[in-house]
Amino acid sequence: MPQVHANTSNTMTRIVIIGGGTAGITTAQVLAKKLKSSDNTEVVLIEKNAYFYHAVGAPRAFVDASYTKKMFVPAALLRLCTLNTSCSPWAARTPRQSSKTASTTLDQPPRLNYKRSHIENAENIVVVGGGAVGCELAAEIKFKYPRKSVTIIEAHNKLIAGSNLNDKFYKRLTASLDKLGVTVMLGERLAERLNGNGLEKRTLRTDKGTEVESDIQLLCGGFSPAAALVRDFDPSLVTNRGAVKVNENLQLEGEKCRHIFALGDVSNHPAPKLAFIAGEQGRFLATELVAVIQKKQMGFNKPFKAPGTAAMLLPLGPSGGVSQLPLLGGIVVGNRLTRMIKARDFFAGMVWSSLGATAPK
Repeated sequence: MPQVHANTSNTMTRIVIIGGGTAGITTAQVLAKKLKSSDNTEVVLIEKNAYFYHAVGAPRAFVDASYTKKMFVPAALLRLCTLNTSCSPWAARTPRQSSKTASTTLDQPPRLNYKRSHIENAENIVVVGGGAVGCELAAEIKFKYPRKSVTIIEAHNKLIAGSNLNDKFYKRLTASLDKLGVTVMLGERLAERLNGNGLEKRTLRTDKGTEVESDIQLLCGGFSPAAALVRDFDPSLVTNRGAVKVNENLQLEGEKCRHIFALGDVSNHPAPKLAFIAGEQGRFLATELVAVIQKKQMGFNKPFKAPGTAAMLLPLGPSGGVSQLPLLGGIVVGNRLTRMIKARDFFAGMVWSSLGATAPK
């Protein structure tokens, strides 16, 4: 396995983080906290948007207009660095500088409002993908609009497949969705692949011939990782499914890439693709890099390992949900604790606070 080595010259070490999502932000924050001015290291965070997008809260924002303002933390409010570290400010385009591919806080709320208005006016809503986000979104819609027909179509034979959650969690999830009145179709995939959300009336057909009438189609699965940068550099570093190939240290394969890492959804690391796991990967990488830079170790001392017990916090509307905590082999809890931990605001207050800002009321 290729090793990461400390810079042996007198030149400054520069760490460039591409992407200001959960993994990128966490990596930058931990580096800023642990590095010293004597380490002669600069940290640069590059993000195309002029804000941090709180993606975890999207299911709530799709039905609650008042929540939209909590989805976007403006770059001007972000605090990532400590005073003893050479750390570049949030490298975001301002609205005046934004290109056709860069979004700003000026255009995202109207997009959300547009989708929200379609959901409000639709009678038959189909959520394509029964992962965590699909379940959360379906439940949010059904809770807000109990008279609407909401259907989840999931290709696997169970919801949130591949998460290694225990049977009690799945039983509670199924019972909760059933109580809300959400229809769940398992083991069927659409005959025609959707490339994005559909905002027009259409009849959907599955590979088993089932027809589902819909006024709006919300895609919550089947996305390809944003690996174009690595693919353009070397196509062999990307899997057939579009994920960046990494080893147990989150390091790209090959000697020439020993100083390049991929975290979160973009990598093929077997850890669950969850926001808190991406954050843990950022903490791991930053801690190991600091130890190498400060010459406390040669290379990484340990691989990244996800929590041994699967965990999931799954709001199913603002009043509760079902969760599995990584304690004693996986304790499953219901509405009360799920509401206290996540369902009230989808972590908005905690996320804003972690970025040095205060969430709007």
